[in-house]
Amino acid sequence: VDTHTHLDTTLRRMQQGEEEVQLLQERFFRPVLMPQEAVAKLKAPKKKKKKNKKAEGTGLDAGDGQEASRGAGEKDGAAPTVPWETFAHPFVEAADSLQRALAPSSASGATWAHADDGQQRRVLCTFDACVHVCCEVESFPHSARYLSAHKHVYGAFGIHPHCAKDYTPEIEKTIDDLMAHEKTVAWGEIGLDYHYNLSPPDVQRRVFEQQLTRAVHHNKPIVIHTREAEEDTIEIMKKVVPRSHPVHVHCFTSSPAMARLLLAGWDRLFIGFTGVISFSTAADVREVAALVPRNRFVLETDAPFMAPAPFQGRTCHSGMIPFVANYVAYAQGCTIEEICEAARENTRALYGI
Repeated sequence: VDTHTHLDTTLRRMQQGEEEVQLLQERFFRPVLMPQEAVAKLKAPKKKKKKNKKAEGTGLDAGDGQEASRGAGEKDGAAPTVPWETFAHPFVEAADSLQRALAPSSASGATWAHADDGQQRRVLCTFDACVHVCCEVESFPHSARYLSAHKHVYGAFGIHPHCAKDYTPEIEKTIDDLMAHEKTVAWGEIGLDYHYNLSPPDVQRRVFEQQLTRAVHHNKPIVIHTREAEEDTIEIMKKVVPRSHPVHVHCFTSSPAMARLLLAGWDRLFIGFTGVISFSTAADVREVAALVPRNRFVLETDAPFMAPAPFQGRTCHSGMIPFVANYVAYAQGCTIEEICEAARENTRALYGI
């Protein structure tokens, strides 16, 4: 169950040499998960440097990127393997890129079907669907065409906080129109990002509130990005978003206190876990995974970024979801199968697909 945003980037990155594709195939189709002991090594919170009042307790250091969580993977010894049946049942992926699911492969033991995209790209039969999150206006037209071309792809449209300074009434009208597409299932990703501040904070807040208002007007689920902006995110959401409105807090990197406030404030809010949960800097995220109710989370890729251990630096794809599920399962004290099944049902409930 996975959520991404950068469909074109991911697809391009997957058009690499045979050697790279073969390596990804081997690790995708016969994954070796981290031993639970290795997961436990990452569980203890590390002492963090204070940044600023709003950034405190966000769960990730400044260089959250693709940080490696050392001590993971095959080098840790005899790791339990995931049986194919772990993700042989259909699952819904909520993500920003379709990438790996549409990439050709001939891995042993996999069953394939052809997608209705005219290019005969082969799709793993266990892949049910994904939500392609489009948050840059330049890619709106192509992304909208993708929804029609691929029966497996649903869409979400919005303006990312990085691009808030470019938000105009014309862009808002474009997104309003896209909400009428039969396969558009959400407005987003939208929100606040005070880490990079690529748009002025006051502009981010204004545009965030405007987009929340439009999403509520259209009765569409909201995909929210929040980084080092916990107080303002909660304040604006309380002002605009009804308690019963469906919300997906994408790629969660905030504090456990923030998670509790969000879960208590909105009855249909879901926390999204990505490969970040495996990073050595993300003790807070693993703590959130332990406290979130089983019916209030989804699993994501945020592809092509945020590949989990032991794949840091590579293109993230839906086949890596079991590695994310492994961390959540450890935190919740249950099996990976139970986490995958719950995440699939939660994603369907969140997006209505």
